[in-house]
Amino acid sequence: MAKHYEELAGASGRASEFRHRRFESAELFQGEPPRMFFDDESYDLKNISSSGAAGSAPPADEAVREVNRIGVLRLVQRGEEIFRAAARRARSELRSGRNVAGFALERTRFDLADLQRRNALAVAAAPLDLPAHDLVSPEYKAFCADVAAFVGAHGMRIERLFGSAESGYSPAEREAVFRSLMKTVEPAWRELLLQGNRLALAVRDDKARLKAMKQYTEAAVTPCLVGGATWRRCYVKPMGYPGDYQIMNYMYDQRPEGATLRENFLHGLGLIAGRPIDTRMRTLARIVAEHFAAKPAAGERRVASIGAGPARELEHILAAFDPAAGLVATLVDQEIDALEYAANRSRPLIESGRLTIEARHTSFKSMFDPGGIRGLAGQDVIYSLGLVDYFSPLLATRFVGRAYELVRPGGKVIIGNASDSPLGTYWAMEQVLDWTLYFRNIEEMRALARETPDARVSICPDPLDSIYFLVLEKPA
Repeated sequence: MAKHYEELAGASGRASEFRHRRFESAELFQGEPPRMFFDDESYDLKNISSSGAAGSAPPADEAVREVNRIGVLRLVQRGEEIFRAAARRARSELRSGRNVAGFALERTRFDLADLQRRNALAVAAAPLDLPAHDLVSPEYKAFCADVAAFVGAHGMRIERLFGSAESGYSPAEREAVFRSLMKTVEPAWRELLLQGNRLALAVRDDKARLKAMKQYTEAAVTPCLVGGATWRRCYVKPMGYPGDYQIMNYMYDQRPEGATLRENFLHGLGLIAGRPIDTRMRTLARIVAEHFAAKPAAGERRVASIGAGPARELEHILAAFDPAAGLVATLVDQEIDALEYAANRSRPLIESGRLTIEARHTSFKSMFDPGGIRGLAGQDVIYSLGLVDYFSPLLATRFVGRAYELVRPGGKVIIGNASDSPLGTYWAMEQVLDWTLYFRNIEEMRALARETPDARVSICPDPLDSIYFLVLEKPA
């Protein structure tokens, strides 16, 4: 049976003691965290709760790392002090060459909502960091103007033609208009996306120019699009990162979102740009189903998904199976809402007896802790979509090697990663949405298998050449 919210494993040992919820500073402060000071010591703010904060700094001598010392803790944004209070250094340790310290407030608490407001005001009042225009080519500026004109002209026409009447449309009528609009604009919008890829990929190795183009894009193009739900959620990142499970569901469902047809239209442009997310899921389901095609329907079939999200691929995998075949799926994700969604959506398959879900609410970092994921051993297939894209080559290689250790002989590891193909999503993600990934080519994908020398390695692209799948088969 699927594990529901109340059945998911809680903490144990020291972790079960109550602690105020901690927030990553980049998430809480929308990528603009304040700087933290403890007396004269300066720290990068890492995380914060209502009772204290933690930060890191270059290594310091023992006197500076003195635990239980009382001092004044300040948060400063762009030269403006937004918080000051007495605090105690509760811990201090050297970690990865940095001094990591935790501070507990003495007689007060952080008002996190007020801190967010004060921090935002300090950032908004500072001079805007405009892009270095001399590093942005006239061709790229003209391209951005074309994109803004395309979006603006279509948006104004939609308001002129439908604005006075759309409030009376039924949901079915609204969806019919949406489908018609998307069919009309897709060829031209797709060509603009590909042109953006060509221009951005051409300067990919010039970090200064690429940064300037990114800043210019976020000033000239992003504001035209964030009225659409897809673009807004990816850019604002309410979960602290862009590709949360609700974004995945937008791409899978392909339904209009928003209060007006203009908002529906903008959302639809995001669906077109994000179509590789859907083809990635369907391609994965095909590869997994093909792996089991020659196996007896009555035999046990076990898969594990790391960074599972909504796990919509399970429906497609089972649809390709013999009706008598079942599946045991272990879903690992750090979003408990994603696991809950996956379990609830899969309920009909679970109740039919064809699917068993074992949910694991845990940090992805546990994949690198041999004791933390021992229960994943013995899988027929371990796969991951949209996770390794965030890992450096070294970390991604370790991840692949760890997953390969856990599959059975004859099993497979399948890793989906955004490609650096000009047919992919590079411009929309990196330039428009500040969605930074490791976009890999085929050689870079193969290199991730270097710690699995006995594996049979293959690379499989999705139908759009936007996603490359690394497939490792362990000898039987």
